[in-house]
Amino acid sequence: GQLQLLSSTVTMLAVPTPSLTATLARGGNYPAAAVPLVALGTQSGIIDVVDVSANAVTSSLSVHNGIVRGLRWLGNSRLVSFSYTQAKANEKSGGYINKLVVTCLRSGLNKMFRVLQKPERAPIRALRTSSSGR
Repeated sequence: GQLQLLSSTVTMLAVPTPSLTATLARGGNYPAAAVPLVALGTQSGIIDVVDVSANAVTSSLSVHNGIVRGLRWLGNSRLVSFSYTQAKANEKSGGYINKLVVTCLRSGLNKMFRVLQKPERAPIRALRTSSSGR
């Protein structure tokens, strides 16, 4: 019902799992309360983080220059996302420029995780991560 509040058309959705670290931090027997957050990747390269219980966008981060093609949580405070663009037609090899970024929600900083400037034969299609964030 809040899609009109988002920065662009949604292309990807990610929901965090309760963190093992949060559970252990409370003594192991009393899990930390799960914060109902959802991360949404958009067509314009922005990641919107939505607090479902408050029905509000808590942060909107410009991460990619194009469509967010994949999005996963790393623990409770970081996201990893990827996008790709097709290499220019005048380049000999053609191919794709893949971009993989880790974003810290606390600081808002983006860190390129995989920096490869030359085109590759195939785009990144999927991403698998550990729910613990390690």
